[in-house]
Amino acid sequence: MIEPRDILSNVYVKNLNAEGEASLELSLLVKLNKDLYRATTEAIMEACRHFGINNEVNLHVYSANINPKISQQDLHQALKDGGASSVVTDSRNLKYKSGNNLGNRGATIRINMHVAKLEF
Repeated sequence: MIEPRDILSNVYVKNLNAEGEASLELSLLVKLNKDLYRATTEAIMEACRHFGINNEVNLHVYSANINPKISQQDLHQALKDGGASSVVTDSRNLKYKSGNNLGNRGATIRINMHVAKLEF
């Protein structure tokens, strides 16, 4: 039988972005993205509490350290503001090939893995 902790013990997120990002000034987009990551962290913590999860939960976020829409420092602060006790960045620079829904390959993207610890 699968328990909620089996699903929620490790949560993975890739590049959350505010709606309408193309039409926003960068400073507003950064603020909205920080709010989005904070609110996402809060929602994950609320879901864990709802299901009685009392062990540590890892929130893994894929986002480049040089992402102009939210820097590493802003991302880490947003995750902590949402309730994370700590956030670390994997020292490896990960790569993946992007694509589209038709299966066409795109660019090779360099990205970082940030891990926020949520404690209950």
